[in-house]
Amino acid sequence: MSKVTVVIATRNRCAGLERTLRELHRGAGPPPVVVAGNGSRDGTAAMLAAAFPHVHHLRLGRNEGAVARNHVAAAAGTPYIAFADDDSWWAPGALNRAVRHLDAAPRLALVAARTLVGPQERLDPVSAFMAQDPLGTAADLPGPSVLGFLSCAATRSWPAAASTRWCSSSARRPGWPSTCAPPASAWPTAPTSWRTTTRRRARPPSRRSGSWPGATAP
Repeated sequence: MSKVTVVIATRNRCAGLERTLRELHRGAGPPPVVVAGNGSRDGTAAMLAAAFPHVHHLRLGRNEGAVARNHVAAAAGTPYIAFADDDSWWAPGALNRAVRHLDAAPRLALVAARTLVGPQERLDPVSAFMAQDPLGTAADLPGPSVLGFLSCAATRSWPAAASTRWCSSSARRPGWPSTCAPPASAWPTAPTSWRTTTRRRARPPSRRSGSWPGATAP
């Protein structure tokens, strides 16, 4: 049984969401997924029912924006939750590695993934900065401590997440550290999240997340 659930908030991005879900279901043992529709009117519900009937779909009657992440987090029934967007996904093996890091460090609250952007899999500048270890690395954590993270590329322990509202990507619970773990190898073994060309800056290249645990611990 999986120890991590992938949670996604989306709105009127049916095609992108379908691609993300297909990527997440590559290989054996795909993770459970919860999707919040955020009042989508573009056929998202029909697509999920036809192609991914096992995905838990929360039909929100209106667009709640980033607050929808609170709903999908609450609906997950696993010890850990991994956030993705409708234009990003986790590389094969990435979530298993994130779970191992979280299991091994009881006070670790969050693993920030290494994020690769576009078909060339360019390292996201935020990931590069976190890996520089500006805050140092605690002896009991798998990587440098971080204060922020990409909300589409983070895996959190459920007790920490349950007491934190996900209205912003900088939300964290006092006393629970976040870490950027040591560099993981490239696709397909690293916890990596991949993002497609969508949104920001006229739809930039997509990203895939692979975790360098960026650790968030107490």
